[in-house]
Amino acid sequence: MSETKTKRCALHGKALTAICWSCADPANLRAEIDRLRADNERQAKENTTLRGVLATSALPCIYCGLDDISMCASGFPGCGRMDDIMSVPEPAP
Repeated sequence: MSETKTKRCALHGKALTAICWSCADPANLRAEIDRLRADNERQAKENTTLRGVLATSALPCIYCGLDDISMCASGFPGCGRMDDIMSVPEPAP
């Protein structure tokens, strides 16, 4: 069996996931923050798209388990599935 060794900051001994915030160069910090923000925005967009795909599918509602949207007790607006459906862009004509 091989052991996975965790990289550690040479100065602070902290486990590194991407960057040691305690001793990082400020110029590199800005680049890392920008990279993380861009990654967060990409993941948020992907999450919205996936929620929209699930909401418009034939699968039961992920919020209440109903198959038929018209039977939703929350109605519109108020139903999380409807919010997810509204996030899907209209198809081009």
